[in-house]
Amino acid sequence: MWEQMRLRSQRRDRWVSWAVVGLVVVALLLGWLVKVAAEGRTIAYKAEGLSLRYPSGWVRANVEAPTLLRVEDRTATPFRTTLMLQRLPMPQGNRPVAAVQQGLALERGRTWIAYRVLSVEEPATVEGRTGMRVTFAYVEPNHNPFLETVPVVMEGEDFLLPAGDQVYVATVTAAEENFARALRHLRTLVQSLPR
Repeated sequence: MWEQMRLRSQRRDRWVSWAVVGLVVVALLLGWLVKVAAEGRTIAYKAEGLSLRYPSGWVRANVEAPTLLRVEDRTATPFRTTLMLQRLPMPQGNRPVAAVQQGLALERGRTWIAYRVLSVEEPATVEGRTGMRVTFAYVEPNHNPFLETVPVVMEGEDFLLPAGDQVYVATVTAAEENFARALRHLRTLVQSLPR
C-alpha cells in the first residue's frame, strides 16, 4: 500500500516538473516576442517632403540644412549612436557621387579626431538602391572634465544615394561594440527614402 502511494506521488511530481518546464518555455518565448516587437518599432517623421522612419526611443536633434534628420540613442554605451540624413547638391563632373564623398571626408578629417576612411564601395546596392557605401572610423573623446575615461573608437557608414540633381547621404556612427546593431537602423532609414 505504501509502495502504491509512493509511485502515485512520483508520477504527480513528474507531471508538475513538466508543467513548470513548459511554463518557463512559454514565458521565455513571450519575452522574446515582446523584445523583438519593441526593438523593431519606428517613428515616422516628415522633413521637406520626405517621410522618414527612425527607431522609437531615440532623441531627435534640431538640425539645419543640408541635414534633414539627426537622431541619437543616448542610452547606448560607451558613447551615443547617431543616425543622420543629409541632402546635398550633386556637383558637376564625371564622378559626382565620389566628389560628394571626398568633400565629406575632407570636412570630417578637419573636425573629427583621427578620422579615416576604411573602405569605399561603388557601385553598392543598399535596400534595392544603387549608390556608394563608405565605412570609416574615428575617435570620440569624452568632453566631461570630471570623468576620466579612455577615448572611444567609433565606427561609421555612409550610404550616398543619387536622386536627380541631389545626393542623399545616410550616415550612422556608433561605438565599435554597437555598430552591427546600428547598421540595421541605417537600413531602415534608407528603406524609408523615396525611390
